[in-house]
Parts: sequence; C-alpha cells; structure tokens
Amino acid sequence: MECGADPAEAVYLFGRRKSAAQSDGRALVPSVESFNSDNTGTAGDVDSQASTSGYQGMTLALLKSQYDQSIDNGSNPA
Repeated sequence: MECGADPAEAVYLFGRRKSAAQSDGRALVPSVESFNSDNTGTAGDVDSQASTSGYQGMTLALLKSQYDQSIDNGSNPA
C-alpha cells in the first residue's frame, strides 16, 4: 500500500480495496453456479473430465473461457 505515513489514507485505501474485492466476488457467483450445473461428471462436460463433477475442477481460467470473459484471472495489484 503506497499511502505514506497517513493512517487515515491507509484506512481509506483498505476500504476501497475491500469493497472492490467484495464486488468482484459477487460478480463471480453466476459463473460459479453455472459451472457447478454444467460439470456433470462426463468427458463431454465443461471441464472435459469424467472424474470431476459439481465444483471440482473449477478454475478461474475455465470460468473466464466458458462463462465470463471479463473475469480477471491475473495476479492482485500491489
């Protein structure tokens, strides 16, 4: 966090990042639920793995490629 020595600024920046993270998490829910429904445990399902079903095998890369291209699966900013 680049906020210098000002504690108030640090609290403000933390609050903004927390709000953004909560919003990003809520935005993922529809894609996660769709993956769960589509991952039926067959080789022809969303993750192409017969040995997984439900939430097993879910990755951000799969969610992005199959459900929501706006998902950012990169690393967190500093």
